[in-house]
Amino acid sequence: YMYRVGTAHADVAISFVSTHEWRRFNMIERIIGNQLPVYPAPYEDVLLLERRVSEAEESAQKEMKGFGWKSGGYLEQEDVLH
Repeated sequence: YMYRVGTAHADVAISFVSTHEWRRFNMIERIIGNQLPVYPAPYEDVLLLERRVSEAEESAQKEMKGFGWKSGGYLEQEDVLH
């Protein structure tokens, strides 16, 4: 899993890379010709953040459903009635 946050416009960004994607990350470094700094995260911190993100996603999905939205588009009338 790789996720990049930031903008080229501000010239500041952070990338989250799992150990499973390390080879791809290294390939990106070779392509851009720049070695990016690595800041390891303790496993416990990653688990805590993952749980908080999951809770936030669940809350957002419930809120969106209340507004008539579902993943992939708006809810059909029969979805709202159930």
